[in-house]
Amino acid sequence: MWAAGPYEHELASCLLSFKNGGRTDLAPILGTVLTGALLRAAQDIGSLGPEILWIPVPTSGRARWKRWFDPVREVLARASLPPGTRIHAGLQHLHRSPLGTSSQKTLDVAHRARAIRGSMRAVNVRGATCVVVDDVMTSGATAAEAVSVLREAGARVPGIVVLATVRAGCSPGADSTVAGSDVSEFPHSLN
Repeated sequence: MWAAGPYEHELASCLLSFKNGGRTDLAPILGTVLTGALLRAAQDIGSLGPEILWIPVPTSGRARWKRWFDPVREVLARASLPPGTRIHAGLQHLHRSPLGTSSQKTLDVAHRARAIRGSMRAVNVRGATCVVVDDVMTSGATAAEAVSVLREAGARVPGIVVLATVRAGCSPGADSTVAGSDVSEFPHSLN
């Protein structure tokens, strides 16, 4: 996994303002932040194929209705992509509401994994090298489902890129540091 930083302080505040506060003017700033993680990922996995496809995790229909935009796609569209890479809408959110009226934020790790299972499908990725892109990594359930769906469709998925990671046991406002937050090993739970 490649992350631009921990979900703390200014990065957390910027993401929350962008996603939930209507501050779509922050997309270019977040795109610049994401660029560093994309460049490092492309450098690390560049030898796996002629082209890397950045696959944004799609937003649910309910979230799109609430926000009127897809946060991950908006930020990714404003990032500077490394040469030999491109954005591909290789995941689609299925039109169902596995969470009912609750949010993933209120669920524990096991319930998040169950809630997200079967919520996406992959399109036009067979034989491609795909890197999943998301905004925040919390439990890893969404990333694990995206990786699984892409691999079942015949894609090679060497990792995921996120803007921010939540460290277990830390709230977004906690005063902590994450060693190696720029790049860390692809989580074994996603292999």
